[in-house]
Amino acid sequence: EYFADGMTDELITMLAKNPGLRVISRTSVMQYKKVHRPLREIAQELGVEGILEGSVDRSGNRVHMTAQLIDAASDTHVWAESFDRDLSDVGSLQTELAQTVARQVGARTASTGRAQRRINSEAHDAYLLGKYFWFEGDENSREYFQKAIDLQPDYADAWSGLADYYIGSAVEGRFRPDVAMPQGGAAARKALELDDLDAEAYNSMAAFQLFYQWDWEAADRDSARAIELNPSFAEGHHLRGYVLRALNRMDEALQEQRKAMELDPFARPWALGYALLGARQFDAALN
Repeated sequence: EYFADGMTDELITMLAKNPGLRVISRTSVMQYKKVHRPLREIAQELGVEGILEGSVDRSGNRVHMTAQLIDAASDTHVWAESFDRDLSDVGSLQTELAQTVARQVGARTASTGRAQRRINSEAHDAYLLGKYFWFEGDENSREYFQKAIDLQPDYADAWSGLADYYIGSAVEGRFRPDVAMPQGGAAARKALELDDLDAEAYNSMAAFQLFYQWDWEAADRDSARAIELNPSFAEGHHLRGYVLRALNRMDEALQEQRKAMELDPFARPWALGYALLGARQFDAALN
């Protein structure tokens, strides 16, 4: 379960980096996991034209993945393929799949021009468990992010996950900010040292600057960079709304919250109304 969910999350992230695509975020698409409903209805609720669905099976060190891209309006297959790879080669498989899907819908594929760092399969497994527990709100996420780092110290995504854990825990009141925030900021910096194209790490740095350092300009810079790197990053748009509100740029803040709601409608149904209250647009907030 955690492996399939983690693969889904990583694929969504890779697809979302393509500027020509609007990709719905994990929280909202997971509402439809194992739900037997017409794809046309699901697409209408999410406001998308196409659905990518598939399955992943793991046996020992081998991974079998199937994927199919479906045009929601006509309920017809645009493309389908199956893949068999070694567990250590999962990263390149996800990159290949994301680029193939982007080409199928006529989007310009995003490429960093970098050689992809090979991730230890055991470290990747620990990272996926960390993400699974993170989305479940389980404290065990920190243990598995740290395990991934111990197994592979240059694993940028694991450092980014650890940053999210500490900063998120402080913002939500589970840890004292003076204890958790510095650890979160240090983890985000490490992630960016290892990968300066990590949108989630920039978002974590923006949260650290906003909620702990009170450095609005740095938060503005880092949150803007996160969205530039991943235009469909709903969490990034949501946080940027807070940053812009702190800068008293209310119209822009509302635009960001609307974008976050569009990309992840089920994550925070209250967020746009809360932002409208802050802008003193009470009638709009009621609606």
